[in-house]
Amino acid sequence: METYRVCFADTDAAGIVYHARYFEMAERSRNAALRSVGLPSSELVRRARQGDGAGLVVHRGTATFASPAFPDDLLVLRTEILKHNAARNWWRTTLTRDDVLICTIDVELVCIDAMTGQPRLIPDDLKEAIGKIATQETSACAPLELAEP
Repeated sequence: METYRVCFADTDAAGIVYHARYFEMAERSRNAALRSVGLPSSELVRRARQGDGAGLVVHRGTATFASPAFPDDLLVLRTEILKHNAARNWWRTTLTRDDVLICTIDVELVCIDAMTGQPRLIPDDLKEAIGKIATQETSACAPLELAEP
């Protein structure tokens, strides 16, 4: 669970949080989840620079908006892995304010080779980190045996 204080820069001309900012907040929450199980994004970047890396990139993303957020709101972000397999994983980040649903972000991440950009299987240590997140008490993850089309 992460918290995020909305600032004025997050808002649009109407003074509500701009829709694309929720995707960025969800990205930060996913990074925090990986860091919490021992795999910070800096390690993935380091490996990529050495030519021995893999990256998780968004293949598909959806947002469901329930209520607007405003400057100075303190949002609570809860991120979980819904399912995962050898090359993909599906994450959900729920953003609330005072237990009121603001937004739900669902993303499908695919693993790519950091040098070529081509799809690849998730490396063992990243797979282990994803598995740790998926089995945390708050997660509703269902591991998959086969990749979905």
